[in-house]
Amino acid sequence: MQITIRGELVQITNEQRQAIDNLMRTYSAAKRYAFNRYNDNLTSEDHLIDNNLKKELMETFGLNARYSYAAMMDAKEVITSQRKLLPLELKDIESKIGKSKRKLQKVKDPLRRKGIEARIKKLEKKRDFCKKHLKNGTIPHIIFGGKKIFRDLKNPDLSIEEREVARENWKDSRTNQLYSIGANIGTA
Repeated sequence: MQITIRGELVQITNEQRQAIDNLMRTYSAAKRYAFNRYNDNLTSEDHLIDNNLKKELMETFGLNARYSYAAMMDAKEVITSQRKLLPLELKDIESKIGKSKRKLQKVKDPLRRKGIEARIKKLEKKRDFCKKHLKNGTIPHIIFGGKKIFRDLKNPDLSIEEREVARENWKDSRTNQLYSIGANIGTA
């Protein structure tokens, strides 16, 4: 049986908060590192890779074995979920293409037709992108910290102060996770 416990830390000092932030930052960096190593070896399910990567995470990031293992599992889950989402996204895109083509047959206004044709072209490009990844057994690029926040950061209309705030928000969202896999404790 597995039990998941979510908690919130209350009444912590600034020193304790800083220590937790550092641990989350280090853990998140280890997770991204593990993700990139696994992404390089998508077809491999070798335990030797796991053992070597765990040691590498422990040495590189100074994490203990439990956090290193959790970072590895978290990275694997990101890849697994992306693999599962790709066929669903492809099905959704094909449905939207069919709906847009049916709509195009009914519309007579040239301006609206042009807009619908542009939408179909955009959806077909997205469909081809998904099919390419499915065919090659790869996954699309991942933006840790959220695509929306990252796009906000890249907005050219931001002032220097707004860009700095956006950068801090992105860094915070990118490094605000900590996942630990507990061990079974034998009962007497």
